[in-house]
Amino acid sequence: MVYKCRINSTEGIGQEKRLYNADGLLKTHSYLNDQGSPILGPEGYFKKEFFYNDAGNTLRISTYGTDNRLLANEDSITDFVYQIYPSTIARRISFYNAEGNKVEDSYGVSEYIYRKELDGLYFLESQLNANGEEIPIEEETEDDTETSDEMVN
Repeated sequence: MVYKCRINSTEGIGQEKRLYNADGLLKTHSYLNDQGSPILGPEGYFKKEFFYNDAGNTLRISTYGTDNRLLANEDSITDFVYQIYPSTIARRISFYNAEGNKVEDSYGVSEYIYRKELDGLYFLESQLNANGEEIPIEEETEDDTETSDEMVN
């Protein structure tokens, strides 16, 4: 199934196109100019392609330029790769460039690793840089300011 939407933009984007597979999952998302030619969209890519396993879980997302070659984002990432638990829930998300090398996002992280809790939720367990070294996870802290009774009332 193909979905096309006309767009009037100052960047020259004429339409947004989405192609879905037989299961209704998004297969490609792309932008075209008024003449129907590829154009970079607001996210900086012409086309984003989605790859799934048989259970419909995302395995990889890749971004492409107008020449249909892998196109890196501002962090040099072209491929977002998801490793799946046997229960089909993502556990690890890794970033790669067009040459297949691991790259880091703007936080210096190349892989986010999640653990499953008893309630079925996943929480960030660790994060690694492109060399496989662990990066400490920053804990959220409460605001250090005190509140007086006058301010509350």
